[in-house]
Amino acid sequence: MVLGLSNKKVLSLFSFSIFCILILPRLMSYGVFFDGVIYGMISKNLAEGLGTAWSPYFNQLNPTFFEHPPLVFWVQSIFFKVFGDSRFIDVFYSFFTGLVTLFLMKSIWKRTTTLNVGSWFVVILFSVIPMISWIYANNMLENTLTVLTLLTVLSIIFTLKVSNSFFLILGGVFSGIFLIASFLAKGPTGLFPLATPFLFVVVYRSNLKKSFLIYIGILIALLIFLLYLWYTPEAAKSLKQYLGQQVFASLSGKRKNSSHFYVFGKLLAELGIPIIFSLFLYLTKRKKGKLTITKEFWLFFLIALSASAPIALSSKQMMWYLLPSLPFYCLALAALFRPFAFVVETSLTYRKSAYLLGTSIVIFLIAILSMFLDRNTVRKDFHYNQDFSVQQLEMEKDELVTVCPKTLVTHFAIQASFMRFHRASITTEGNHKYLLVKSGSRCTIPASYKKFHPPKSVNFTLYKKGS
Repeated sequence: MVLGLSNKKVLSLFSFSIFCILILPRLMSYGVFFDGVIYGMISKNLAEGLGTAWSPYFNQLNPTFFEHPPLVFWVQSIFFKVFGDSRFIDVFYSFFTGLVTLFLMKSIWKRTTTLNVGSWFVVILFSVIPMISWIYANNMLENTLTVLTLLTVLSIIFTLKVSNSFFLILGGVFSGIFLIASFLAKGPTGLFPLATPFLFVVVYRSNLKKSFLIYIGILIALLIFLLYLWYTPEAAKSLKQYLGQQVFASLSGKRKNSSHFYVFGKLLAELGIPIIFSLFLYLTKRKKGKLTITKEFWLFFLIALSASAPIALSSKQMMWYLLPSLPFYCLALAALFRPFAFVVETSLTYRKSAYLLGTSIVIFLIAILSMFLDRNTVRKDFHYNQDFSVQQLEMEKDELVTVCPKTLVTHFAIQASFMRFHRASITTEGNHKYLLVKSGSRCTIPASYKKFHPPKSVNFTLYKKGS
């Protein structure tokens, strides 16, 4: 033991430092994916009293936003209320969901497996997935969704350990509440934990009565939620709008952006590094351990499959849709290769453990330092962020900005950022107070407009009437 820390704890600190070094350096740079900017914008609007819980405010031209259910905006708005308005609030919220995800994965591992291997192995497998560093630096809805689906599964696992019928049903009700929250975070993709009690029966050939009582509890929670919708027309209208605009449109192919099987190719690509890491561990330690397919492996794998396979039904697929399934694929890999991770864990000498602890501290400090050194780095939408983020734009709020050429209105990074940081709406119409012009475009600048920003133009110029 080093400083009173067991090998498991030292390895846990090392795995945590790996997670931090892959994500923290990106958090304070410029250039969040525009979807994440939009979600932060809507959450900030809600915190400032714009819109309602079931009718989030988008902008002056499109006041309501029904593209997604509202729960993530509710939660994130709390962070804006508590910590104030900063361009870092939404991405640090995103990082926070990553930390909670790690904690929940470790909790599921400890409470599901009887395998004497620390949860550090699961954390490393999850951290090295290429998508992880991107998604937790870009404030995607799936970050919160993953927390809620893990909570649902963990709640079911806890409940299955109970013997009393009343508490089994009560545990089912709580699981149902988390399941409903998952739906309110990202729609039907959050419902896959519903398969978990059934999968316990399939894998362990037991728990039939317990699983049945849990389903009764979940059904009670769903019925209560349906009654709430019945007596809350605003909530029912909000979800109806969402289902029509997103879910049914995607299933019918109206919002097509990829083939039905895109998700499986992307899944293999994302799991490539964890699989290679696990195989390397196997090849180097195979003489000291035996590869065994356990029931825990099948449980985690089938839960993961229930999360990712239904995505293939939709013609609208993005890589980040896979995030809720990835913790379970990593748990499955960890269950499969756990004998070799156990060899690593038990073979750490005092010297190796001390070296690993020191390395963990150094990696974590480098992650923190890199975060501040990269504070003004532009990672995405270079021309826009050079003009309006690095050269900070200060303008009145709640303004309409006319754009030229008109195609700028479909530049979602501009649209989202102007609303997120200046509460300004982009339009092609009118003769408004501000005029945004792309450099090199054939735009006539009326004599009443004078250059307002930026001092050194990279690709855009903002004009203001009468200044």
